[in-house]
Amino acid sequence: MSEIPSLEIIKVALEHCSSQEFENFGQRFMVATRGVNYVPLGGTHDGGADGILYSGLFEAVGRPNTFLQASIEQDPQAKISRTVTRLREFGRELHRLIYLTSQVVPRLDRVEEQLSGKLDIAIRIIDGNTIAVTVPDNQNVRHAYFEFLHHNAQFLQQFGKSQLIAPSRHIADPHVYTYLAGELNSTSQESTFVDGVVDALLVYGLEGTDPESGVLRSETEIVNRIVAALPSAQSLLNVRARDRLEAISAKNNRRISWHQKEDKWALRYEERRRLEEATAQKCGVAARSTQRTRC
Repeated sequence: MSEIPSLEIIKVALEHCSSQEFENFGQRFMVATRGVNYVPLGGTHDGGADGILYSGLFEAVGRPNTFLQASIEQDPQAKISRTVTRLREFGRELHRLIYLTSQVVPRLDRVEEQLSGKLDIAIRIIDGNTIAVTVPDNQNVRHAYFEFLHHNAQFLQQFGKSQLIAPSRHIADPHVYTYLAGELNSTSQESTFVDGVVDALLVYGLEGTDPESGVLRSETEIVNRIVAALPSAQSLLNVRARDRLEAISAKNNRRISWHQKEDKWALRYEERRRLEEATAQKCGVAARSTQRTRC
């Protein structure tokens, strides 16, 4: 088996997985951690009660009225409420619902308590954080993770491993990998690996900006430039781009400047100069001296 991935890598895989992948993983997760097998509710996909299958709903084998829902939906509370309501509409008696979600649920204990009281059944939530810390510690869960989820985060682990990568539907511009390899090597150790990747991507997306020439880019323009080179980064940027742009521009030694009136960003002079020198060194020539006013 492959080496144990970091928690950040596991969380990225969870963020990127499809509903079907997560449902398949969820069944295996419950067997491995609870010793209970869950089977899809109903037997067909022809509408009616069986239509609930599309929501990743399962019934515990040998445990009447106990259900499992595996979902990547971003609003777990709303999803749980809809599921319980729908099951009752079709005459199902519920004693317990276990909700397995790829999302992170803040104040999870409080949410469980509130939903249990509101819906009058026992609600148990297993969220993305719990899943992430279980993968390294449970061999069977780890097997399921590598079978169903890990491929969704493999694009992160390729950064810096190869200088020559062929274009594919995930990589339109292989140069971005070489670029990111150098950027990640210079990333502060205080940053998480995923934050380091996002920060490097954002700097890549800002290449060519220059406040003195009025060349600024909006968040959308930055993301579009990155995704044009690395389509598989779309989901990662959707979640983190804005927060990281603001975080980088707020640092004392910030690499980018935020022009708040226009709500656009640009590389600072020092960062543009550093990139010019790094590019020149790769080409085996000295960077040309430039005289510019710092932004």
